Amino acid sequence: MNAWDDIHWYCNKSEQKVLRSIHLDKEIEQKLDTFWAMVDVRMTQVSKDIEAVKESTKAKMQAVEGVVKDMRVDVNKNLQQINVDMNNFKAEVDKQLALNQKELCNLSVKVNSILEGQEGKWTEVVKKQVNKSLGFVSDNT
Repeated sequence: MNAWDDIHWYCNKSEQKVLRSIHLDKEIEQKLDTFWAMVDVRMTQVSKDIEAVKESTKAKMQAVEGVVKDMRVDVNKNLQQINVDMNNFKAEVDKQLALNQKELCNLSVKVNSILEGQEGKWTEVVKKQVNKSLGFVSDNT
């Protein structure tokens, strides 16, 4: 071993330890190379998995967005239909109220005309009913 000028050798006692250290250093370096190769493989796989999850999530989000958009369109259509139905109902109620008011006015006119023609008779009818009721009261006492 002393034939190489570029290598410094230690005393005989230390030479074995130095050779052992060099050998261990090379083993550690090989194990580290293997380790980092495995880390690179796993990192590549993790990156692929993350990308797959990302794409899957993106596809699911697009599907959900489509469903939400369809639901929004359906809700808007339903709201418009409800609005139309409410307006139709309101118009029908207003129409019915107008007819009822007209009928009440007509009935009021008829009742007033009947009462005007029977003012004298009306008081007589009331007197007869009062006298009849008083007769029941006096007969029962």
